[in-house]
This record gives sequence, structure tokens and C-alpha cells, in this order.
Amino acid sequence: MFKRVGPLVAMVGLILGLGWAMLWLVFSAHGPQDAWERVRETGVLRVGYAVEAPYAFVGPSLEVTGESPETARLVANELGVRHIEWVQVSFANLIPELLDGRFDVIAAGLFVTDERRRQVAFSLPTIKVGSGVLMRADHEHELDAPLLWLLTSRGRIAVLEGAVEASRLMALGVPPQRLWPVGTARMGVEAVSQGMADALVLSWPTTLTEAASTGGSKLRAARLQAPAESAVVKPAEDEVAFAFHPKQQRLRESWDQALLRVRGSAGHVEALRTFGFDAGDVAGEGR
Repeated sequence: MFKRVGPLVAMVGLILGLGWAMLWLVFSAHGPQDAWERVRETGVLRVGYAVEAPYAFVGPSLEVTGESPETARLVANELGVRHIEWVQVSFANLIPELLDGRFDVIAAGLFVTDERRRQVAFSLPTIKVGSGVLMRADHEHELDAPLLWLLTSRGRIAVLEGAVEASRLMALGVPPQRLWPVGTARMGVEAVSQGMADALVLSWPTTLTEAASTGGSKLRAARLQAPAESAVVKPAEDEVAFAFHPKQQRLRESWDQALLRVRGSAGHVEALRTFGFDAGDVAGEGR
């Protein structure tokens, strides 16, 4: 009798194992849980962000604010969302954490690029912005032609990990050894302030915001644009958008429908002005 227990246990284990395997195949075939259904049922939306003013940051009262969070609030209100759960991660981890299902949407001033399109599904664009450079005030003479300085000097340039600036500078001929990746925009600002880097290259709104925070006495910002007589290609404007898991099509489509009602509205423009944008920065229609 006892000799049969071993084979019996093995058989039960095999059956259970096959059962779990079949369940896994069923769920994997249907993909991740439908986020739109969950949001509708619970009224809760999980939003991921990384600190980079003026796109997203934590305000004095510990509220998450900025261009992207405030626009997200307007859209979420249109969708009937009752509560937003804010999840702060580093900029470089925004897309990996989204794909892992930690949150439903990224609201962090994420630029639309071809590389990112291969990983996430973008919403309609919200605003369009150019690039900027942040330098110490004692480098003010170099801000007359900042792009030429970036391309021809030997100075160290701080860039945000996961952002588009590093690859674009290298495409223009800047050697990778001159680039100093930093985990947050604030780390880049501190690197410039303390002389560990000669410049920080990020979006124009971010560099302008950081320069203004010092009253212009320590740091200065300038748009990255090539002089008319230069052969250097002028940096293009980037579109900012929300990002979703590529399998969460229903949530993205519902979001876009609400975003169309919000984008460019009086309430949207008023919110943008709080962070240094205006109606001229609102993106046009299209993907």
C-alpha cells in the first residue's frame, strides 16, 4: 500500500503542474488585464512620473504637479476618474516600469521618438517644445552660440539618462566621452552649479525653469538653435505626449477622445501658463 504513495503523489503533482501551465497559457494569450475596464470599475488611475520641472515635480504642499500631471488631471476628470495614484520613478525607468504594469500611463513630459514608439503607445501630443542648454553665468559669452560651443569645445555636457539629448548630440558629432549621464534633472543642475559639468542639455522649458530658480545670478539658459549662417542643422521641436502599454489600446483610445476635448481649452491653457507655457505651445492635431 505504502509503495504506491510515491507514484500517486507524483501523478497528482503532474496533473497540478499541467493545470497551472494551461491556466498560464490562457491568461498569457489574452495579455495583461484590461486597464480601461479596471479604471472604469474602480475609478482609480495609476500614473507614473519622473521629477523634471516644469513637466512633473512635487510642489510645496507635496502634491504632484507640472505640465503633464495637470493635463492628466483634466483628462482623468473627463473620463470620470475619482482618484489618481501617483508613482514616482527615475526617468530611465519610466518605460520599463510601465511595461511591467506598475502604472497605467506615463505623465512626465515624455518626447515622442521613433525608438520609444517601438516600446510604448503614445497618446495624441499635448505640447511641442525645443531644446535648451543650462550653463553657469560666467559662461555667458558662450550662450551667444550655444550649439556651436557644444559641438566644438571640450567641455563636459550633462545629459539625462533615458532622454533624447545624448543620442542627438552624438549624432551631431559630440564624442560620447564628453557626455555625463545623470539620473535626474536636479543632479544635472547641481553638476553644472558645482563645476563638475560645463553644461546641461535638456528641453528649453526645463533649462529655463532651472535658470529662473536662481534668479539668473548663477545659471543662465539659452535655446539650442544654430545661427542662420551656420551649416549646423537646427534642432527640431519635440512633441510631448502620454505613454501607455502597447496592449492597453482601449485605455489609450479613451484617453485620446478625452484629450481632444481638453487640449487647447481655456482650462488647459490656464494650467499651462502656470508652468511657463502658453497657447502657442499646444500641439496640433495628429499623432
